[in-house]
Amino acid sequence: MKIKSILTFLSFSSLLLMASFQCAKPQTCVGYVIDGSTLQPIVGAAVQHPGGQVMTDSNGNYQANFKSDKEIQITVSKLNYQSKTFYCNSYDTVQLIP
Repeated sequence: MKIKSILTFLSFSSLLLMASFQCAKPQTCVGYVIDGSTLQPIVGAAVQHPGGQVMTDSNGNYQANFKSDKEIQITVSKLNYQSKTFYCNSYDTVQLIP
């Protein structure tokens, strides 16, 4: 009887866990980071998102892929610039101020 209760509990727990992962939808935030003074691309800026962090490439572009079921905030930062936090849109141009 005790084993049956434990198995029932584990089955129910695993169903809840699977349901919580299925609620999160794959999302992508794509953008371009530039210097607010010169309008030149910023290479190596850190783009923090719910799934971790990516860096801008040699052209200032980034692509962040993650799973979430809500509106997402992204933070972009680079040494000697003010960080900027914003809600992810389909494509963002981010100007960082030195």
